Amino acid sequence: MTNDLFGADDEPKIKEKVWKLNSEKDYKEFGKHTAKILYKGSTPYRTENFFRELCRDLPEHLDSKQIGSIVEYMKSVFN
Repeated sequence: MTNDLFGADDEPKIKEKVWKLNSEKDYKEFGKHTAKILYKGSTPYRTENFFRELCRDLPEHLDSKQIGSIVEYMKSVFN
C-alpha cells in the first residue's frame, strides 16, 4: 500500500493485504490502515495535498448529502 501511495519503488516487495471494500466495516478498516501509513510520513505538509487530491472527484461518486456529512465531520475536527 505504501508503494501505491508514495511510489516507493526501491523498497523490497512484501506481501500486501488485498482490500475488498464491500461493507462499511471494510471501508473503516481500510481508512484506519491508510491513516497509519499516511501519518507515519516525514512530511506532514503533504497530507493537505493528499486530501485535496482524494476529494477532487467526490462529486462524481457521492451525492451532496454524503459530501455535506464529510464536511460537517471535518468542521468538528477543525473546531
